[in-house]
Amino acid sequence: MQNLNDRLANYLDKIITAMTENAGIVLQIDNARLAADDFRLKYENELHLRQTVEADTNGLRKVLDDLTTTRSGLEMQIESLTEELAYLKENHEEEMKRVQ
Repeated sequence: MQNLNDRLANYLDKIITAMTENAGIVLQIDNARLAADDFRLKYENELHLRQTVEADTNGLRKVLDDLTTTRSGLEMQIESLTEELAYLKENHEEEMKRVQ
């Protein structure tokens, strides 16, 4: 009878050990799922942030291109006006010489 009791106790210990190990494995799987979900959310947030920054950068590049074009136009106007001013000064000096 003692032998049967020992075998039953051994069997129950195996059932309990297996249940404990299974519960630990289930817990590890749940933790892995939670970690994967957390990494997925972080990735999606970082991806959205990257796309936003890239869009902002592209917009700023367009603004920079527009500013460069405007600056070039203004520099050409300055050069043209400087030449015109020099021409007008020269004409004015010639007129002043003629008047004298």
